[in-house]
Amino acid sequence: MNSTTWRNTVDAYLNDNGDEAADALIESSRRGVTDVDIAYLADGLAHSGQVLQRNPRAIDIASTGGPGSLSTLLTPLALHSMGFVVPKLAVPGRPAGAIDSLAQIRGFTARLTFEELTRAIESGRIAHIMADGTFAPADMKLFRRRQDVGAVNVPPLVIASLLAKKVALGISVVGLDVRVFRGGNLGSDTESAREHAKRFNRVAKLLGLTGICFISPQEGVPQPLIGRSESLVALKRILDGAANSWLHDHATTCLLMALRTAAKLDAEHAKVPSLAVLRMSFQTNLQQQGASYDAFEDAARQAELSRRRVLTAPRSCFVEVDLQRLRNAIVESRSGGEFADDVGVELVHRPGSWCEAGAPVARIRCGADAAFDRLADAFAFNPLPTTASVVVED
Repeated sequence: MNSTTWRNTVDAYLNDNGDEAADALIESSRRGVTDVDIAYLADGLAHSGQVLQRNPRAIDIASTGGPGSLSTLLTPLALHSMGFVVPKLAVPGRPAGAIDSLAQIRGFTARLTFEELTRAIESGRIAHIMADGTFAPADMKLFRRRQDVGAVNVPPLVIASLLAKKVALGISVVGLDVRVFRGGNLGSDTESAREHAKRFNRVAKLLGLTGICFISPQEGVPQPLIGRSESLVALKRILDGAANSWLHDHATTCLLMALRTAAKLDAEHAKVPSLAVLRMSFQTNLQQQGASYDAFEDAARQAELSRRRVLTAPRSCFVEVDLQRLRNAIVESRSGGEFADDVGVELVHRPGSWCEAGAPVARIRCGADAAFDRLADAFAFNPLPTTASVVVED
């Protein structure tokens, strides 16, 4: 596409923010755009609202999304505990993003004004806020339109949206957790995800940022607790040192991402934090935004005590989970407003593992029978695993 035409299309959207202009931008992004074009869009989206001054110590890790990942909930705490400034601007996830999980904590203020965010960063070095009309509002409106028309996973728009949020909050170094699964926002296979990740880093450089990407092939589910309150339960178990091996493995992956990203900015301070220090970082974050660590523990405890219906294996089998179907089932089963939280799943068996007939496979938090059935349909019980890693031959 001609760069002048692209810029005119971008400018038309930035001046209007309407659906027709957004649709024209979405359609144009499918016809081939350059790195410079994506950077132009990202910068325009960032400057559609308030912008924090670039901070050489500001760092963050974003994610392309994916059920079960805690990377955007845990890595900010790790980065903060290493002494960095961590301002985070986010949108609600499907089925559970970090900001909508934090919103389940009593007193937590997900939206801050420019002045409130500035004070939080100056006094505590960390804040995690919801994208709205203050920071990159044109990005939020475009993202909602992309959701409406099924254009969430258009790579140029994904890259522009992710980087716009970092420019808006003055980030200097940005990591990106690229989740690879069917329907993934930056690729459904490792090869395409790798190419999009390289482009993300190139566009970041054009905007004056240092980027680093982590490709996370997701044949299974990264950890067993999926849902908004379930994410808080998972975080509490990690911070309490009570994570099982499955959850601990994921926490280790998140920590390694934080260490690698921090080393891009200041290798000397990229050090493994203790659980006590991570808890202190989270306490600081919560206090800056009107909540407390006690309120976090209460929210996690209530989620653990919630009534759950048990899905059991109908026969001895290998359990499989369709991640895309599970995500859609959780989203479709929710009722209520922006941060609704009446559905969640705790997996008992890792996908691909063997279990006995009648053994619990998942504990499902939901009310209606229809919701339970919808979630149960995401599970398959097979005589052989579909992702076998060992082949025995004569």
